[in-house]
Amino acid sequence: MKYRRFEPQEFLSEYKAYLLKKYGKKWDRTYLPISLIDIVCEYYMMISSRSDGKTYSVIEMILYLKIKWGYSGGIIRRWDDDLKPKTATEIVKNFCGVNEIVYERTKGKWNNAVEEISNGVWNSIKYIGRKFYLAKIDLEGEKEPIIDDTPVMYTFAISMEEHYKMTSYPDVMITLFDEFITRNTYIEDEAISYFNIISTIVRVRDNLINFLCANTISLYCPYFNEMGITKIKKMECGDIDTYEYRDKNSNPIMHLRIEYIKSIDKKYKKSNKYFAFNNPKLRMIDEGKFELRMYPHLQDKFEREDIKLIYFIEFDGETLQAEIVFQQDRTFTFIHRKTTPIWIENNTIIFSDKFNTNFHYRRKITKVFDEIGKKILSYYHKDLVFYQDNEVGNIVENYLNFCIGG
Repeated sequence: MKYRRFEPQEFLSEYKAYLLKKYGKKWDRTYLPISLIDIVCEYYMMISSRSDGKTYSVIEMILYLKIKWGYSGGIIRRWDDDLKPKTATEIVKNFCGVNEIVYERTKGKWNNAVEEISNGVWNSIKYIGRKFYLAKIDLEGEKEPIIDDTPVMYTFAISMEEHYKMTSYPDVMITLFDEFITRNTYIEDEAISYFNIISTIVRVRDNLINFLCANTISLYCPYFNEMGITKIKKMECGDIDTYEYRDKNSNPIMHLRIEYIKSIDKKYKKSNKYFAFNNPKLRMIDEGKFELRMYPHLQDKFEREDIKLIYFIEFDGETLQAEIVFQQDRTFTFIHRKTTPIWIENNTIIFSDKFNTNFHYRRKITKVFDEIGKKILSYYHKDLVFYQDNEVGNIVENYLNFCIGG
């Protein structure tokens, strides 16, 4: 039963007190958003390694919202396939079955988070008609399950954004966009579709709280640009940054907080021993660092006169210089950072993800329309591209993914 208007500040203050009472100040076994929600914001981002409890922490908050306040949450995923029954039930499995941490922490009083938060009124979650409902299941199987009247969580797929526009969601007060960073391709104009879903949910209200969670699998994410998050590449594990957004009269009207979550104490993640190889891609799993592949580096030097063509790549706020090199017995492309402004001459070519009417600019390196474009692209097809370092390689890989899927 709804018994009071949902006020974000009141709710977050109450929920923080609940977490401190439930887990204590020294809890370090799973992530808790206690520091993140110190400041009331419209958007919160959580980024960390896998299995640190980001998603769990927000769904736990939504359970508390439903059971204690009577309102619902919404879970957002990129693809509709993520919300089909077989996949969607995985989202809440840690809340329904026996949860060892809950059982241990409550000394056997409760088996899972649903039981604990509801004080035994509910013990499971059912997925019916693309919505999650609290449920009371008879473990002996003698009685039919009791299903709550209204959802604890609605579901939304960004790929199906158009389908939600005619529907109203006045009871949704918290949304969770899970896995908003991907190493694969993004939907074209994905961030705009995400904001359209938020617009559909919030309508004319001003009390919706939005969480975005992701693993550190790629430093490139269009949401960072679209939301004006400029310091992500400088953040260290444990940092929390707050962004303030102002109207045309310079009045603050919205806030976003992003936490680069400190890795959970290794004594609770004993599985880390399986990822102890000297492989930077695996630091995302055991240390929470952003994943970087190993990219080919140039071993031998070349002279300035060996450079036959220079072109540039502008992507994700970075400017790169690419040089096509011809030597006696080999040819290749070497790509490195460009630290000075581009000096545009008659034959200058700049590849950029931004639209630009200047004829020196081309948007996608994979869409060629002349011989020079074919020549440049051929180096990528033949794996004749070398990079200054792995971060430069990662920028180029993400740009190529944009060209293919954007």
